[in-house]
Amino acid sequence: MRPWPISPTCPDDMLAVEVFPGNTADPKAFTSNVGHVRKWFGITNEVFVGDRGMITAKRINEDLRDLDGLAWISALRTEGIRSVVDAGKISRSLFDEKDLAAITDEEHFPSERFIVCRNPLLADERDRKREELLKATEKDLDKIVAATQRTRKPLHCEDEIGLAAGQVIGGHKMKKHFELTMTENSFSYARRQEKITEEAALDGLYVIRTCVNEERMQSEQVVLMYKSLAKVEPFFHTLPARRLVVMPSFRQRAAAVRIFEDAVATSVVQRCLMAKVELSRN
Repeated sequence: MRPWPISPTCPDDMLAVEVFPGNTADPKAFTSNVGHVRKWFGITNEVFVGDRGMITAKRINEDLRDLDGLAWISALRTEGIRSVVDAGKISRSLFDEKDLAAITDEEHFPSERFIVCRNPLLADERDRKREELLKATEKDLDKIVAATQRTRKPLHCEDEIGLAAGQVIGGHKMKKHFELTMTENSFSYARRQEKITEEAALDGLYVIRTCVNEERMQSEQVVLMYKSLAKVEPFFHTLPARRLVVMPSFRQRAAAVRIFEDAVATSVVQRCLMAKVELSRN
């Protein structure tokens, strides 16, 4: 990694590009760049914003938590949200006035705060899709029940019945929502209503986690910073465009990789300059 100036008239506007082997996981690439940012840009007090696959709980606990001046904004995975719900930290009453609430859980997430957001439209959509999948699964499972009860060539043998049921459950990804009972010559099923209710409690919820205190950044600002990640992916999708002249590299020699790295950096600089020009026209 090495810094590149974006504009000669703005020496403080800098970017850096680093090329990693194709099998490098996102969290590993991210943590390696934390030190680079401090080294190349001379920043000792920063806030990194990343999705839950980039800034993971493991990376926070092992690499980030004890670094002075470093803060992060990320999000909880489903299992993390469930643990907070099970601890009684999240209830529907939090969203009586608005679809955003700030909470803490010092036992499991010390020195952090959560901004719990609820999207009612997304909640309704997930509920609708889950019910559709449940009914579709039941429809296919009913065919197996009928197959075990037919008079001509009935479906017998527990292994054969289990194979057929497994294909249905796996195909609809509904394994955790159904209890299957089978013998050598019979098959039945039932919904696991408790599991379904537990999952429904998380519908429409997403939890942003951060160690940035409220005096430094209000909850609404934290949410906006996290949502700004949506702008990053479209930005990089423009890099392979013809106007930026960047193509994927399958080179392994260091010199070839360095040339590719320079090409990417040049393209990003061009893109940033074009964005500045567009903003100045508006």
